[in-house]
Amino acid sequence: MPNPKNILLFLLLISITETGYSQSVSDRVSQYIRDAGTANPPDQLRKEADALEVIASASSFFSDTLSQDRMKAYSLISTVGLQSQKVNVRKEAVNKLVLASGDKDGGNVGTLWSTLTRFNKEDFSSAAKDSLKKRFKLKPAHLNDLLKLMG
Repeated sequence: MPNPKNILLFLLLISITETGYSQSVSDRVSQYIRDAGTANPPDQLRKEADALEVIASASSFFSDTLSQDRMKAYSLISTVGLQSQKVNVRKEAVNKLVLASGDKDGGNVGTLWSTLTRFNKEDFSSAAKDSLKKRFKLKPAHLNDLLKLMG
């Protein structure tokens, strides 16, 4: 019969080992965005419980020098926001994506505005709507997509 102390020690070592190998949400977001070969976000970044943290971590890439990394961050935020059933998560995703619509890459902006049309009207806060109105006054590229958003 195995010694109970050895079993307890074994279980403790397994627990410590698993904890040591787990990555934070922020680390997983960074790994996903930096990995050029990964097109779709892994399931571990799509967990409803981590949605706000994923959105916050991905938004840290808004000032990245690589436009494809910024676009990947926008795409991750939209994926997490669109799949969420929680209004606060959807609103946060919209707020971040509207903020990102000031991107210096016109292709990213067009994709952002097209993506935003997939959200519900209720997902847009007053601040998000005001920001879109300000963008409209600047007569940006992809104006037709912006007009769709503004209704």
